[in-house]
Amino acid sequence: YKIDENHEQASLYEKTKGSQTGISKEKHKSIVTDLWRTSDSPKAFVAALEDHGYMLAQGKRPYVLVDTFGKMHALPRLIDDKQIRTSDVEAFLKDDFPPHSLSTVDEAKAVAKEHEASRERIAQSERLAHQIETLKREQLERRAALSAKIAEKLSVQRERENALKSRHADDLRSQRLTVAQQNFEIDFKRAAYVPKGLSGFLSRIMGMNIIRTRIHAYQDRKREATQDRARREIEDQHKVEAEHQKQENALEMLELRRLEAEQIKSFAREARSVEMAQNREKVAHHSRDYPHMPSVQLTLTPRGSLSSPELAERRFYSPVVKEANAKVAAKQTGSASSAGEHQEKPRSQLSDIFTDAAADLVRHNSGDSDFIAPEHGKDTGHSR
Repeated sequence: YKIDENHEQASLYEKTKGSQTGISKEKHKSIVTDLWRTSDSPKAFVAALEDHGYMLAQGKRPYVLVDTFGKMHALPRLIDDKQIRTSDVEAFLKDDFPPHSLSTVDEAKAVAKEHEASRERIAQSERLAHQIETLKREQLERRAALSAKIAEKLSVQRERENALKSRHADDLRSQRLTVAQQNFEIDFKRAAYVPKGLSGFLSRIMGMNIIRTRIHAYQDRKREATQDRARREIEDQHKVEAEHQKQENALEMLELRRLEAEQIKSFAREARSVEMAQNREKVAHHSRDYPHMPSVQLTLTPRGSLSSPELAERRFYSPVVKEANAKVAAKQTGSASSAGEHQEKPRSQLSDIFTDAAADLVRHNSGDSDFIAPEHGKDTGHSR
């Protein structure tokens, strides 16, 4: 036992109830006492109790309270007034709420259990909704992080492409400047060595200028071919570098797109996993009071007509064989009545009989796979 502040002994049962519900005995007493003092009639008092989660019931004592958690309390003990006795409470309530008109403790506990189940369903729905909302928020954050990574990678690739293009333009510009400088130097040297005066006149007369011009043209063609070859080499190198850069960017984006597709699949798997976990939790929640699944009483019958035992018993009999069996039986009966006659039929006649029976069987049962058995009560007969 535990001694409370009012020096009353609190039993272990009351302490357990308080720990399970989170509401102590003092709290119950405070609520019920306030309702008792502020109510001017039994109906108002009982209505106020119901508004605060208490149901008036009858148990071993005439009047007890059952809270929404299914815990039972003695009503007189919850009124914190030393002048109020159990007889006073009974006298106050017996006219409007006689004990025999109240629900039993078990019935009140059943109602409390239904309320508890409703609260659990609401809490479960809120918890499942919170799980889904949390998952969606986390997925949005991860999707935003991957999208930012992809945007950053695209920005880096554009910067590298622009840098590569700028470097290629600088290389071509440098090559053109080199060509122009070479041409200028050669033209300057040629202009410096051009003969003048008498030597110039003699060069013109003797044709040296024509020879010199042809030599210069040949040298220019060789130089231009070398310059063009160098320019093409630079351009080819630029194409190789650009293609390499393009492939590298494509591989990087391919990896990012793969991560994006894998993230989408992962999000779908996570959503399915949460849904399956919620379904398992729902099933466990709704079937926790059952040792097995509730039985289902159904009348299961196959489609079509009902079964016919008489037809099913003789379903493997062929009418042709039945007729042949009847003929053979009649012949055997006639042969037995005429004792002493032991004439054997010709083999050709027996062959004709079997041939006719087989033909009738094929004609009547073409395509059937029925098993043919002799009639009941017959000792002999033809069978297939």
